[in-house]
Amino acid sequence: MGIVCTLPRLNSGRFDVFESGNEGRKTVSTFHDLIHSVSSIVMSDAYSAVEDHIRNLTIFVNQWLGYQTLWDSQVGDVASAVDGDLSKWYDLIVEASAARNTLDSTATVTEFGPISVRYSKVQSQVNLKYDSWQKELQTYFAAVLSERINESYEKVSSAKTRLESISLEGASVATNEIVLGVTFLQEVTQQLPLWLKKSKELFESEKLLKRQRHVFRGDWTEASIVMGQLQQVEQVLSKRTRTMEEQVPLLQSRIAAEDKTNAHRLSELINDWEQNKPLIGNITPDQAIERLTKFEFNMKKAKIDQENLTKAKDALRLDAGVVSSDLSDCLDEIRDLTEVWEAVSKPYTALLDLKDSLWATAVMRKIRKALDDLLIDLRSLPNRIRQYDAYNTLYDEIKSLLAGHATLSDLKTDSLKERHWKSILQRLNVHVSFSELTIGMLWDNGLLDKKKDVAEVLSVAQGEMAIEIFLNQVRDKWMKEELDLVLYQNRVRLIRGWDDLFNALDDHTGGLVLMRSSPYYRAVREFQEDGNLWEDRLTKLRAAFDAWIDVQRRWVYLEGIFFGSADIKAQLPAEWSRFKSVDGEFVSLMRRISSRPYAMEALNIENLQRTLERLQNLMVVIQKALGAYLEKQFHWWKLRWFHDSFHYCFVEC
Repeated sequence: MGIVCTLPRLNSGRFDVFESGNEGRKTVSTFHDLIHSVSSIVMSDAYSAVEDHIRNLTIFVNQWLGYQTLWDSQVGDVASAVDGDLSKWYDLIVEASAARNTLDSTATVTEFGPISVRYSKVQSQVNLKYDSWQKELQTYFAAVLSERINESYEKVSSAKTRLESISLEGASVATNEIVLGVTFLQEVTQQLPLWLKKSKELFESEKLLKRQRHVFRGDWTEASIVMGQLQQVEQVLSKRTRTMEEQVPLLQSRIAAEDKTNAHRLSELINDWEQNKPLIGNITPDQAIERLTKFEFNMKKAKIDQENLTKAKDALRLDAGVVSSDLSDCLDEIRDLTEVWEAVSKPYTALLDLKDSLWATAVMRKIRKALDDLLIDLRSLPNRIRQYDAYNTLYDEIKSLLAGHATLSDLKTDSLKERHWKSILQRLNVHVSFSELTIGMLWDNGLLDKKKDVAEVLSVAQGEMAIEIFLNQVRDKWMKEELDLVLYQNRVRLIRGWDDLFNALDDHTGGLVLMRSSPYYRAVREFQEDGNLWEDRLTKLRAAFDAWIDVQRRWVYLEGIFFGSADIKAQLPAEWSRFKSVDGEFVSLMRRISSRPYAMEALNIENLQRTLERLQNLMVVIQKALGAYLEKQFHWWKLRWFHDSFHYCFVEC
């Protein structure tokens, strides 16, 4: 219709012969108006037929496109989704086989009205892929089935073996064995219908694989073997059940006696639990968990015995009575306590690691942060755990360690020497070397409870530290003290800055003298030795410098006179010779000290004090002779001045 209605009409205006007859008439270019001449019902039927063909074509094509999942998915994913459910596997294999049968059609072309679909190539590819899928599915199914058959065989075989070993006759049989035997007979009686049902499922599944010509492995266990074992179990169970029925009165009496004995054991176990359950936090989490594990094992065993007795009494038609819930309550309490101790185990282990830190390498800031973090971790635990003593004990311990952290930090001071640590460890009753000392040893041996003793040792250590610092200052000062030398007359270097030297000597000497009265000084032999040594050195140095400054001052005075005037040399030849000798010695001394201008080097000069005193005495003698000479010269000049003045006055007159 679309083609016909859109065909162009013939235009009569193209022919000249008809021009006059068509004037004034409206022309139509297509056959669009033909649509109105066709019935609407006919048109609707035509459209419906076309849409039906298109719909059927779409469904057919989508069916073939659905096989694309064979390439998009993996057999392993399907197997994982089905897992080990035999009924699902059975249905899956049946469906796969039925779907494969639909692909075995010989037709290769399907027509939908005027449309033809050829699918021979696609069909061959899908058949190959489907065969591969079906084979892999059978392999997975066979593996699951083999596992189930082996499990069932082992379960049935073990049940058969145990049934054969059950003995309910004779007085030599233990009551516990009778209880277990009667209980097991009842369990097998209850489970036997389920085993039969499962064995039939296994047999049908195996039969399905055989129909599909699956090749089984060499170690395959036939499902019929399981069914044979079940028949033997039925026979042994029937025999043992008859024996039990024959021995009912005797078995009832022995079960009743065992019930009383078990009740007594259970009572003792519960009493032991009430007395020894780890509620208080005075034990470690590992010890508590170990104790809880033992209690849990014993109580679960007791509960199993109790359940077995209940089953045995039920099998022997005895009154089971009211089963006490004490055992279940104890097990619930064990689970709660186990949760508590496991929750505090991690913070406790972290605290132990902190305690194992060596004191020599411990950093107090990190120790404080670790304790704060432990406290935060404990506070983040649920409220049901925070109400137990195990939590409160650990929480209080960490809080007390934080409260006493200042005392621990005070011990991290350079003033504490080995002798002080010996005193502290002795008071704490710790017998290890300082290199092996840990923070836990200090905490666990009552460091925080002996703050007064620690404060006393710290006070002594600080006092001794002050003395040690002063002695070190004296040592550093005078071992490194360099004399201030200045060049004099381009001949020799002389010492200057005597006031600073004498002030420093007086201060340190006075400090050493005052230090003797300190109790900390008398308590340490090394202080006494160093103090006496430096007091002696500084005293000698002060005496030497006293003589030295006098000798140097006199030398400067005499050197300017004797070397500055030739007349003195002629007038005082003896004193000149004596001063020249003094000058040589003094210059030699100053040149020697100039080569190593340190204060303590002066004490290394042999016979320095006697040399300086001798030079001092010689220059005193020289100064006296020089003074007498100068006085005589002054008297002569005075007389001459008087004579010249008188003569002048006489001439003028």
